[in-house]
Amino acid sequence: MVKTHNVNVNGNVIEIKRTNYNNNYNDNVERYDRARQVEFIADKMLEKLGADKSSRPFMCKVAWKLSESRIWQHIETVCNEKNHVRNKVKFFIYLCKKDGV
Repeated sequence: MVKTHNVNVNGNVIEIKRTNYNNNYNDNVERYDRARQVEFIADKMLEKLGADKSSRPFMCKVAWKLSESRIWQHIETVCNEKNHVRNKVKFFIYLCKKDGV
């Protein structure tokens, strides 16, 4: 928000608040693009882990909070055949919670 000062006829200073629409528009576009990116990453994680759609809200939270490289590192750890993990999704959630999600 941009504040400007105008002086009226009596000499009083009037503060006028004007919204800078260009910045708000750009912020909304950036948020929209980030949200689309988060949803795309979450869907890819669900597909890679073979998880059902009920895990999608948590996957979106992970995609929002962790870096993409960290996410794929965890998925690679989970999907590694040497680990013999019984429940991939549960192990993935454990790794993400350990990172602070």
